[in-house]
Amino acid sequence: MPYQYYHIMTLMLLVNLTLWGYALALEDDYIASVIFVCVQAIFQGIYALSVALSDPFGTDETDFPIDAWMTELYCRCHAVLEDEFTGNEEIPKSMVQPLQQLKPENHIIDLWVDLRGRTG
Repeated sequence: MPYQYYHIMTLMLLVNLTLWGYALALEDDYIASVIFVCVQAIFQGIYALSVALSDPFGTDETDFPIDAWMTELYCRCHAVLEDEFTGNEEIPKSMVQPLQQLKPENHIIDLWVDLRGRTG
């Protein structure tokens, strides 16, 4: 999270909790203090979550798996770039059959990499 946004968010949280505390302090009921503690816990939890998610490229548990993504991208690029298929030869029937079994959530490159792994 950029430095300025961090301080603006901290200031907003401080002002919000101050106003909630003042408004609930004027209540005559004892349940107001319980409500304030719950609201404070929720707001500070959201604040801690936003700080943890603010840098998605770090090494925390909540960060993106960049290493796995880059490895998968490398394998796919290598499969496409180092392919010996020129377009002149006929595709074997054993490779045409799985094309009909391609699931909607998969891409054709996934199928091609899987086929190259089985045959090559």
